[in-house]
Amino acid sequence: MQQSGQQVPRIGIALVQWNHAEYTLHLLKHLIESRSPVLRIAVCDNGSDKGGWKQLVHGAKQLLPVSTSEPKSTADWKIALFRNRNNSGFAAGTNVSLDALLQTELDWLWVLNNDVTIERSELTKLSHELEEKVPGVYGVSILDESGEKTLGANVFNKWTTKYRPVTQKEVEKGRIGKDCYINGASMIVHRSVIESIGMLSEATFLYFEELDFSTRLKKSPYKQEIIDKVLIQHIGAGSSKGKGLSKMRMYHETWSTLAFYKKHYHKLFYYIIFVRTPLRMVTLLLKRRYTELPEVIRATFDFLRGENRYKQPVELIEKIFL
Repeated sequence: MQQSGQQVPRIGIALVQWNHAEYTLHLLKHLIESRSPVLRIAVCDNGSDKGGWKQLVHGAKQLLPVSTSEPKSTADWKIALFRNRNNSGFAAGTNVSLDALLQTELDWLWVLNNDVTIERSELTKLSHELEEKVPGVYGVSILDESGEKTLGANVFNKWTTKYRPVTQKEVEKGRIGKDCYINGASMIVHRSVIESIGMLSEATFLYFEELDFSTRLKKSPYKQEIIDKVLIQHIGAGSSKGKGLSKMRMYHETWSTLAFYKKHYHKLFYYIIFVRTPLRMVTLLLKRRYTELPEVIRATFDFLRGENRYKQPVELIEKIFL
């Protein structure tokens, strides 16, 4: 196990994709061609159509030299590809990739959105920064699609259920505060953290995964920090684009909010049920988002019955190690 400042960090990346294999391949191409310090990359295809899986496999093989593009053993690989029959949600798909990385020699596991790009110089900086870091959870600066730089973490308000980006002043004060959490789009976790508190919670399909992880982290000795000197670029919301997804997002936002408060803020759970949820419905009416209103009701009743109509188990049907 790596100790701070003793050796070059061994970094692996955990990705999940739902369709849009072109985003994943763009990132893989950049990482491989830049000869980055990333040693291994694990990708879970989370219930994409068959064409998307074939595109991912073919593209990944093309990126590697001919001598290394043939299937490898479960111990000797650069890229691991997993195909899940179902879309089991962000956390479940990410955990498939994390589990593969945990079976190797890696020290640091980087949970990363597949629709980002990273310059080689930034990866080199990250490697140097991690040499001096104690085990914990770290975020980096993110340049969004509009060109605005954010600091890779958010502040959560438990009364409004809203969040805002962490400011530079908050970062300069040292470790980020008790109401902050690292953005799940880029979350660098030392393996000892996962061995201590576990992986992402698979209770929800979407939303609150990193906030749940951060809340559990705060009960451990490990800390969260921002490495603001390192910058990655978010090039597009690959998984969430598409028509007709607003209703599904509203369902998951409602369901996951209830699940998070039931687990971590039990006393506020009743406030969420009887105050926040009705207010949310009124807001949707005022904004004329009529098609989303039934999803709030469905999600609430489903949660109270202990169901999630979109949640399906992980069923891996193909594994390829390159």
